[in-house]
Amino acid sequence: MKTRPMKIEDVPTLKALYIEAGYDYKMPDLLASDIENITVVVDDQDVPVAAGVARRTVELFLIMGKTGHPLVKMGRIAAIHRKMNTELRAKGYTDGNAFLPRSIAASYGRHLERWFGWVANNPSWTIRGAR
Repeated sequence: MKTRPMKIEDVPTLKALYIEAGYDYKMPDLLASDIENITVVVDDQDVPVAAGVARRTVELFLIMGKTGHPLVKMGRIAAIHRKMNTELRAKGYTDGNAFLPRSIAASYGRHLERWFGWVANNPSWTIRGAR
């Protein structure tokens, strides 16, 4: 299979492929400044049949002990959230991901949604290191 970087004239074809697939996530803006890479697979006529899109995002981690009243702990998270949100947006980031361990996902996940407007995301897979 032949791959190449996306060309501007590929955008309508890629939009049509996205619509055809019926994905339940918003199509990324392929021309946005936070797009790091778009690699397309093309057929024999150099028409895109698939694409991979890499958009810049941040992975967020929380480091906090277990002790303390839940409201105090949420206050700490709120302080972190406000400050990091301001600083990361200033650097051009528009979103971030926090991968919660199953042991706390139910309790903290609903608080992230209610207090800060986070939304549950699709299951995630990770690749680490070169392959």
